[in-house]
Formats: sequence, structure tokens, C-alpha cells
Amino acid sequence: MRELAVLFISLALLALEYYLGTRRKPLLGALLPGGILLLLAGLSIALRDASGLLSGIPCAAGLAAAWLIGRNKATAAEKAELEKMRAKDL
Repeated sequence: MRELAVLFISLALLALEYYLGTRRKPLLGALLPGGILLLLAGLSIALRDASGLLSGIPCAAGLAAAWLIGRNKATAAEKAELEKMRAKDL
């Protein structure tokens, strides 16, 4: 049951990152991976154990990848919309 909860939380975080990547303010999506890295770095310093940070780097990288996918898709959609507007102007 615990594994299923972790899976759903992970999918929700990835969906949130993708959504934040499609918004107009791109730095909102950078907050979650950066926050996770800062949190894990602080815990690693406090506990004097780097294992949490080493496992958190791939997690933050996955979130950043989902955010970049959303950013690229939003940029492409915006570019296509501008092309439509330019074609109507001519």
C-alpha cells in the first residue's frame, strides 16, 4: 500500500511540474526541484550523511525534465499561435 501511495505522489508531482512548465511564469516550475535539492542538502548537512542528497539528485532531475518538457510545449504552442496571427495580418 505504501508503494502505491509513493507512486501516486510521484505522478502528482510530475503532473504539477508539467503544468507549471506550461504557464507564463517559467520560474515557478524551478521552485520545486530547487526546493527539494535545498531541503535534502540541509538534511544531509544536519545528519552528516550524503545518501539523501545522492538519491535526491535524480528526483530533482526528473522534475526538472518534466518542467522542461512543459516549457518546450508551451513555447511551441505560443510560436504556432503567433504564426497564425501573422498569417491573418498579411
